[in-house]
Amino acid sequence: MMRIKIAWAILVGILICLLVSCASTPTAIHQKELQNIRKMAVVTFLTGEGAHISHYGGTTPNPYLSPFGPLGLLVGTAIQKAAMQLTLANYSDAMKSGLADFSPKSVLAEAFARLFAMPFETVSPLQVEKLGMARHVEKESGEGTRTKDYGVQANKLGIDTVLEVDFTYGLEIHGQTMAAAVVSADITVINVGDNVALLNKRISASTMAKTWHRVDEFMRHNLRLYKEEYSKACEAIVFLAALDLGINLGSTGKFYWQQENTDNALSEGVGK
Repeated sequence: MMRIKIAWAILVGILICLLVSCASTPTAIHQKELQNIRKMAVVTFLTGEGAHISHYGGTTPNPYLSPFGPLGLLVGTAIQKAAMQLTLANYSDAMKSGLADFSPKSVLAEAFARLFAMPFETVSPLQVEKLGMARHVEKESGEGTRTKDYGVQANKLGIDTVLEVDFTYGLEIHGQTMAAAVVSADITVINVGDNVALLNKRISASTMAKTWHRVDEFMRHNLRLYKEEYSKACEAIVFLAALDLGINLGSTGKFYWQQENTDNALSEGVGK
């Protein structure tokens, strides 16, 4: 009897998992759906009010372990944690000051306008912003939930699809010395005709654009290095978004890693 109950529980669990997976938004877009796209608008949203500072531990040795043993490790960890929280607050203040006149949303929008070369017509985030239609309209459905409606944009821009890029950016710190500029985004592809999401996926530029520097290097010269690394991360977001749409933009030769390789090849050729 117990075995039968266990078997039924397992079966019910499997059915629930199948139902949830079927109801969830797809993480890959079908080629047939891609071929049906005639004109896509790219809309960017910045989540939060500014850069996020995150600390993920790292490889910096604990200075309290050797002289005081395991007890020193516990004490040292608490001391280091308090010190790191204070340091992170200082970094956050420095970034707010250095990025006061910096528009991360514009940099990402410019990257899409410059690099997002699709087989169908696209409306860049810069164009969407210029036309004052950067936000969708939310309306009440019969069930009381709010659904996105891009009908106004569809009529004025002649679009049939929207790519939403809801992103965050910041500084990832490891240990006490090393850091990297990071950008992550939730991308959603919506068929504006019936408001059906064809794709919903989280991507991170750190999977291909993550260069470590000392934290103090990022803080110098009005965060000049951070802004350069952030721009590179935005290019990676464009590349990854296109890749999830089934388009490999590697053949364009316009991305920063391709330009660097080209520049190196040219300089080597000149030197010969």
